[in-house]
Amino acid sequence: MIDDRHLAEGTERIAGQTVTDWLPPRAYAPPVGWPEARALQVAALTARERSPLVAVERDRDQVRLVGALTAARLMERLIGEL
Repeated sequence: MIDDRHLAEGTERIAGQTVTDWLPPRAYAPPVGWPEARALQVAALTARERSPLVAVERDRDQVRLVGALTAARLMERLIGEL
């Protein structure tokens, strides 16, 4: 449980910060999948790359981000929603 004092301290610490301030110092490029990939193909990619996130891109004339898939969402689809 968070009391008012801790909430105020946390709010003061993050005031004025941007999302970029929260990113790790090293850039991270997630593995890239494609819209037509099967669930097991994406699961293998997440396991191989040890990444909980896969960017989904489509490549025609240029690469375009279509979306992202999290490991949690992938597991919901593989084993069914609990």
